[in-house]
Order: sequence, then structure tokens, then C-alpha cells
Amino acid sequence: MMKALIISILVLGTIGAEAQTKKRARPSAYGDAGCGLGSIVFGNEKGAVQIFAATLNATGGNTFAMSFGTSNCRNAFTSYLETNKDAIAKDMARGEGETLAGLLEVMGCQDKAAAGAALQSDYNTIYPNSSVSAEQMETSIQSTLKAKNISCSEV
Repeated sequence: MMKALIISILVLGTIGAEAQTKKRARPSAYGDAGCGLGSIVFGNEKGAVQIFAATLNATGGNTFAMSFGTSNCRNAFTSYLETNKDAIAKDMARGEGETLAGLLEVMGCQDKAAAGAALQSDYNTIYPNSSVSAEQMETSIQSTLKAKNISCSEV
């Protein structure tokens, strides 16, 4: 239970950090309050309105939005992959490791050892080079796990 809590905190922190980075890199669909219901209602309007947006985010099922990529939020799986892509690739090459275990936890995989072995066997397809995008990796990971009948709630 404690391990799942720590991983959840790390994932949520990753999402927040990624949102801040994305905000600087290009205009976003949300303002300082972040993604969620408030971003749909108030968008990226500047000023005190972001307080109301944050309140709506906090009361409007933002955990669901962050987990499943709704309400201008990206899903936790893609965010975790994007932030930890190189570390996940190293762990995947070995078939085990802390970052890969975190990914499999975020994905809701029941048999993490089987999932790690499956991803290791398809490593070159999932991570063909360092310029592969998180979205491409996500698609390849899901395809691999489906093909090998590995049960994960995010697949």
C-alpha cells in the first residue's frame, strides 16, 4: 500500500512538473490552475479567475481527469513515459527496475514480472532509438502486452 502511495505521489508530481514545462514551451488550453474542469470553464484567462479555475479543478474530479487524460489533462501513463523515457528504456532492456516497476504500477499490470519480460522481449520495437516519442512507446507497449495476453487496466 505504501509503495502504491509513493508511486502515485511521484506520478502526480511528474504530471505537475510536465504541465509547468509544457506551459512555458507553448500556449496551453489551461492557465496557472492547471488542467481539469476549471480549464474547460475558464481556459487560460489570466488573473484572479485562475483561483476559481483551481477550485473547480479540485472539486470536479481532477484525479479522474489526470488518470484518464480528460479535461485538458494528459493521462498518467503518457506523462510518466514522457518524463522517464530513457530510464524506462534502460529498465526495459533488463526486464526489471524501479522505473519500469513504476510504469507497470501506473498501468495497473497484475503480473509485473511477466509484463517486464514481455516488454524486454520487444525492447527493440518499443524503443527503436532515443528519438522515439512517448506516444509511440505507449502504443508499442500496449500492443506488446495485448499480444502476449498480459493483463493491465491501462491496456
